[in-house]
Amino acid sequence: MSVNGRWARAGQEAAGEGEGPGGRPRAAPQLAGTAGDFAARFGIRGDVGTLPQPEMQELLGEFRALYQERLHRLETLNDGREETLVLKVQILQSYINDLSEQNDVLVQTMEELEREANRRVNSLEEELQAYVAKVTGCKEENSILLTAKENMEKQITIRNEVEPEPEFYS
Repeated sequence: MSVNGRWARAGQEAAGEGEGPGGRPRAAPQLAGTAGDFAARFGIRGDVGTLPQPEMQELLGEFRALYQERLHRLETLNDGREETLVLKVQILQSYINDLSEQNDVLVQTMEELEREANRRVNSLEEELQAYVAKVTGCKEENSILLTAKENMEKQITIRNEVEPEPEFYS
């Protein structure tokens, strides 16, 4: 079941809607807030799972606050009835399920980031190898040109020794 479905169900249960054990109506306090409410508030679409960092932190804080509020309201009742304890367990189970789902999303995100990082590293390695090959080629060409220059300078020196330059008298 999706987070929105669990939140909606937990919201109905916490709001006293539906039936409790034995088919009796629930007698729990009104606890506001569902995932759908938060999704609409923060503009989350079902097909897009990313939010800017500050909004994501605010959303997670809202979820945490919602659970704390629900548990606090149950604590204020503290009537010791089995229905209240069952509701408290359901809220805690819902919270655990949401945290597990958040962990799953975190793991998936980390795996995607790792794949992207590996792709970038491979791309950079390929670029580096191409530059190394280019630099190696340039070094070889430079070495050939230096050798050719030295050979030409030697030929000029030999030619000047064999054929002296004419001197001009002024």
